[in-house]
Amino acid sequence: MLDDMHQASRIKQVDCQLGYSNLTFELWILLHKIDYRTPLTTKAQYLEQLNRAFHKNFETLKKYKQEKNFQNILQNITLDDVKKAIARAERIRKYNEENFHKEVYKRKYIYFKDNPDCSLQEAVKAVLTECGLI
Repeated sequence: MLDDMHQASRIKQVDCQLGYSNLTFELWILLHKIDYRTPLTTKAQYLEQLNRAFHKNFETLKKYKQEKNFQNILQNITLDDVKKAIARAERIRKYNEENFHKEVYKRKYIYFKDNPDCSLQEAVKAVLTECGLI
């Protein structure tokens, strides 16, 4: 995928930005409501924390990801929650950097194989900054 993004930006001169969340996108959603730094081995392990953070009772990640259910989750995220998620993700990244976790370099992107890790905050923060919201 990164190679495709790089190629597209060269051909069409489009600036592509990558948002990355190591192990899954569920970490990014969870960071809107709570600090969470526990390494997990499967994405299903996020379900209990998501249910707790959003006061839900989804039996499976598949049910959580159903459009109407996920839309309900999104409706419970405020701009203040987004700002908190950015700060929480930045703290995770800083911790990984300070504790010599293994960085992986791919094209112009850097990420950590160790989870949790997230870079979605970089793209979201850039948009909010450009809009004057932070």
